[in-house]
Amino acid sequence: MSPIDAIKRMMETSGVGPSDLSRRIGKARTYISSTIAHGSVPRVDTMARIAHECGYRLFLVGDGGRDIELYDESEGNASVNELLDRIPEIIEAHDLAKIVNEWLAESGKLYRFSDNDAEYFAIGVAAKAHRRLKVTRGGEVSSEYSDF
Repeated sequence: MSPIDAIKRMMETSGVGPSDLSRRIGKARTYISSTIAHGSVPRVDTMARIAHECGYRLFLVGDGGRDIELYDESEGNASVNELLDRIPEIIEAHDLAKIVNEWLAESGKLYRFSDNDAEYFAIGVAAKAHRRLKVTRGGEVSSEYSDF
């Protein structure tokens, strides 16, 4: 969906009105209404704040598309935990990409992550869920989350 459609959907499902959402993200009272009326696309940081205030997360995925997919925070937690349950605490980057991409396919997503993108995504998800994760490449630690 387009960024404007995404904003409308997030407001509709969260029950947050345009004036209130504008205030919550630190903008003028008419910011959201004006953005929608003019078909303007907010900056990425603003879009992330809009998503957060409506109970969503914004993921940037380099798949070449221009559409936005919405992930509801409450719906996504069970699915993300399911993904994390599939990933051992220590894993090779290529094996991690296979697991993440299988999970994406099962979730009906059309895009796939490279080894690097899967690693960044999984480390971010692990950090948010406070789950340990160590990603290796050729036996050497590439990235790790264990700070809790």
